[in-house]
Amino acid sequence: MERHPLRQIDGASDLQGSLEAIPIEVVIQILGFSQLSGILALYNSHQRATLVINKGSLIWGSLHEQQRRLGQRLLSSSIITVDQLQECLDLQKSVAPREKLGEILITKGLLGPELLHESLETQVKEAFFDILDWKAGTFSFTVKNGFSSNRFMSEKQIEHLLLEKAVMADTEHSKL
Repeated sequence: MERHPLRQIDGASDLQGSLEAIPIEVVIQILGFSQLSGILALYNSHQRATLVINKGSLIWGSLHEQQRRLGQRLLSSSIITVDQLQECLDLQKSVAPREKLGEILITKGLLGPELLHESLETQVKEAFFDILDWKAGTFSFTVKNGFSSNRFMSEKQIEHLLLEKAVMADTEHSKL
């Protein structure tokens, strides 16, 4: 079996390091341009994050603290009520623990697939953009292949997301 050039000898992680030594933008560009698939775990003094990358495209991203989850997003947008959310969470806990909240909301007719896709995509992009502001911390990338497709998530090319973040930063800067 041929080893990937980024794989460490101990096999614990394929690529890891300090964000002070290797900025997060560089790490993400390496993963994108190399068309790698795997899980990028990031840590800093106040946050943990996970990005799932499939062949150089971002397919999932999450901040483990300080990020609004799907239910919170739908509540704040008045798409569902507190009672509807609680009912779906209770159902998920008792009857369908492996079913995702979004799937339960669709099954109950409270949410359409397009809106779920849009909400999840916004959540992933917000996590990604937040991570790009990290100047300190550590990262660890583990190569994994064979991610199952999720009909609610689209793959976003990393280069496009980096460009979108740069445009956002430029727009913010020009407002000053």
